[in-house]
Amino acid sequence: MILGLETSGRSGSASLGFPGGDVISSFTPAGEGSARMLAPAVSELLRQSKVQTSDLRAVAVTIGPGSFTGLRVGVAMAKAMAFGLRIPTIGVDTLEVLAVDFERSLQHSEVSQRVEFWTALDAYRGEFFVAKWLLSLTTIEDSSKPWTSVPGSPICLFPSQILPQKSWYELAANDSSETFVVGSGATKLLANASAYIRNFKTFPNFAPTASSVISLGNRMLSEGKATSPIDLMPVYLRGSAAEEKKLATKTPP
Repeated sequence: MILGLETSGRSGSASLGFPGGDVISSFTPAGEGSARMLAPAVSELLRQSKVQTSDLRAVAVTIGPGSFTGLRVGVAMAKAMAFGLRIPTIGVDTLEVLAVDFERSLQHSEVSQRVEFWTALDAYRGEFFVAKWLLSLTTIEDSSKPWTSVPGSPICLFPSQILPQKSWYELAANDSSETFVVGSGATKLLANASAYIRNFKTFPNFAPTASSVISLGNRMLSEGKATSPIDLMPVYLRGSAAEEKKLATKTPP
């Protein structure tokens, strides 16, 4: 059984993944702050499912990119729980979690055999966290539908980076077909894209979820990619505002 934590944005979620594949989740309200609400959400999730912490075999958590405060809260809780229980931790990329959420939405949908898409989160100050993914789909016969497209695991084509809006436009302009952008940063990222990109479609209502953290966590655990709680660290992709301000005010020697 794996506990999944997702705290990269304004709201968070926690999920329990059971051996049979079932997942149950709890969400913290948007704007309430993960620091105050995450621990109660996890406690309630365990209570309702009648699961003891001793039943857990790993804790998976998003390690970035995302909110500095949110990532610190999620990673700190994962480390504390895993250290106390003597179980491993699994750090997952936030944008890969978002890609898995989009992957799940394509099940039972009419899509092409090959889908390339970007995941995007607003990093503010004119910058965005972006990554690019490929899904190769197979078509199977289904009793409820003549043909059903089933996604495979997203393959990373461009790893998570922080880019200015124009730099991303120059990359996306090379896309061979329609540009798909998934995530809360999609609308803002493409606000001035028409001069660079002719065909694009946004999916702004997708957000990383702890249930997809579970999906990735199980995969990484089976691949031997778990880490000790001591080694688990957030990945911010840039310094905090305070760090950048400190560097800006330093006078050259």
